[in-house]
Amino acid sequence: MYHIGFGVNDLGVSPPTMALLSGDPERARLIAQTYLQDVRLLSENRGLNSYMGYLPNGRPILSATSGIGFE
Repeated sequence: MYHIGFGVNDLGVSPPTMALLSGDPERARLIAQTYLQDVRLLSENRGLNSYMGYLPNGRPILSATSGIGFE
């Protein structure tokens, strides 16, 4: 999808069914790097940063920015 910079094919064979959304792009990165395992960057497109990683139980999850938040 052009506005988020990745599509369903980028999510693999077992795509995540849950996402953590934050307003700040840096917070999305911090959440992904701090709490998720095997993190990979999906997109840094138009300020909408998205990361995919795994919870300790192996469940895939996205950490992404919504672009809406407080400064």
